[in-house]
Amino acid sequence: MTELELRRANVGDVERLLEIYAPYVEKTAITFEDKVPPIGEFQNRILKTLQIYPYLVALKDGKIVGYAYASAFKERAAYDHSVELSIYVDANVCHQHVGRFLYDAIEDCLKKQGFLMLISQDFTTQTIRLTDFLPAVFLLCMTFQKREDLSFSSGTFINSF
Repeated sequence: MTELELRRANVGDVERLLEIYAPYVEKTAITFEDKVPPIGEFQNRILKTLQIYPYLVALKDGKIVGYAYASAFKERAAYDHSVELSIYVDANVCHQHVGRFLYDAIEDCLKKQGFLMLISQDFTTQTIRLTDFLPAVFLLCMTFQKREDLSFSSGTFINSF
């Protein structure tokens, strides 16, 4: 098995990152977007994130196979040491530990930056995890249930229960 490499993302990665992100937008509701963002907008997101937070890419054989970034959890001062984490992995490398590799790396970066709480929506296990770095523990906060009567249409969630 080829070893994964890690590096900081940059705007030159935008096309590959969008290739990875697009299926999440087009085939799921987990991004809360109904259209794949244009390249310019995605580049601006990367630049804005890198001003404060880590934005990392995982490479396998020199090709980006996943990425992770942190963002503000909430805009209130009480949440200054809390971040939300997003990880996206190329569907062709699922179950090859890319997500875990990125999670461990970004968690380490965030600890070094002094963040105390990491909030992560993990849709592979359908839970929201809260990681408290003092000590690092995972808590089940909320469970998402698959429901046939919950759908996404025209940018609006329609809840019929």
